[in-house]
Amino acid sequence: MFRYCIDLKVRYPLSLHEILITFYTSDNFTPDADSFLTFASSIMTLDLCDKVAIDTNNQSKLWNELKYRLTASRFYEMAHCGVSSGSLVNQVIGCTKIMDTKSMRRGRNLEKKVIKVLEEKNKLSLGSCSLLLNPEFPVIEAFPNAVAHFIMEIPNDIKN
Repeated sequence: MFRYCIDLKVRYPLSLHEILITFYTSDNFTPDADSFLTFASSIMTLDLCDKVAIDTNNQSKLWNELKYRLTASRFYEMAHCGVSSGSLVNQVIGCTKIMDTKSMRRGRNLEKKVIKVLEEKNKLSLGSCSLLLNPEFPVIEAFPNAVAHFIMEIPNDIKN
């Protein structure tokens, strides 16, 4: 179980590694996924998740510790994966590094330019984002490239 543990210099209560170690060493340990998800949800309060959103703006060091959760990209990979263990599993649990490809570097380099074009074409103001967590889904994360804040006015003459 612990062969994939990472020695964290900064311990953070919402780190998936920290939650897993706490769960595994608890008196009520039951080795099944549902018990772990219930346990993780009980630790992840909305206030702590909001704090993560503030503290991880622009991919801080804390973001690097907390990012080992499932994303939309990982769900796609898992749906198309044909083996039960291997490099995808190792990447999900954080014991192997994801290779930085030419396409990934290109995406990072173009990200700010694309956001600027979106803002200009759609007359929006897009803000930077943070790591988003939700206690109802403790092993899922979102890290959007940008977020739009806007006010929508609904005319009085529209019915339901």
